[in-house]
Amino acid sequence: MGVELAFSNALSEVTLVLFTTLGPASALAYLIMLVPLFGDNLAPELRHKIRKYLWVPLVACMFGLIASATHLGNPGNALYVLSRVGASPLSNEVFAAGFFLAACAIFWLLGFSLREDRRFEKVAIVIIAVLGVVFIARVAFAYNVETIVTWHTPVVPAAIATSAFVAGPLFAACVLRAVGYREGAQRLCRALGMLTVVAGVAWLALQVAYGFVLSSSSNALMPASALVPQYWPTFAVAVVLVVVGVVMGAWPLVRGHEAPMGRLVISTALLFLAIFLMRFAFYMAHLTVGVAL
Repeated sequence: MGVELAFSNALSEVTLVLFTTLGPASALAYLIMLVPLFGDNLAPELRHKIRKYLWVPLVACMFGLIASATHLGNPGNALYVLSRVGASPLSNEVFAAGFFLAACAIFWLLGFSLREDRRFEKVAIVIIAVLGVVFIARVAFAYNVETIVTWHTPVVPAAIATSAFVAGPLFAACVLRAVGYREGAQRLCRALGMLTVVAGVAWLALQVAYGFVLSSSSNALMPASALVPQYWPTFAVAVVLVVVGVVMGAWPLVRGHEAPMGRLVISTALLFLAIFLMRFAFYMAHLTVGVAL
């Protein structure tokens, strides 16, 4: 009964699962794509092309946010959430997301302008980078809730923040490859590949830590592990997905090779799927203080 209810609860929160899967990683991918733009040696045509293709991570992040907005039920609830900025972690998360995405959208639209102001562009990139870091942090800490025994642990914000570095770098590498970025690409792509490998290992370690959190958490009704009895098999699937994704996409970049576009896309999709599965298990593990799930 507990497992069925936990699965039903997680399924009803699937829009939030999508948001926390897509949002942080897409935000990081957007920020990574700004790195070549910050330099002064980029050809004008390629600079304009990269700025135009910023729509890819922008749309992915917006899709996650719009999906999560359906969880609010009606526009009135959205207004209530915004009225609680500063007092509610959820409100802070939504506000940070809106502010960051608005800045990203404006910067993308300005990319279609023929007039180029390098000083303004650099200032805008710095501002967007700060907003992006704040957004990722707000998403991570929004779920460290005291009244939910299985979420009130440092492992939760650490895992959510780290997930951005699991899929985000390869996502950015895919888009940069699509625009034909070659100047300095090998050094950047090698860094992105290494970042994916390190983040993948760290994220999997955090999932192991969270598994132990579940095994030691309970309320007056039941142990947390009873809500997600398939946690470790799900984790095993995530390990396979991450390993395959890293071997196919990230490792060639670390070695300085140019992975085929199709392989990069598949690798990125596998990493996103691994994050989605573990995030779904996370929502299944919703166990409040007291005598309720």
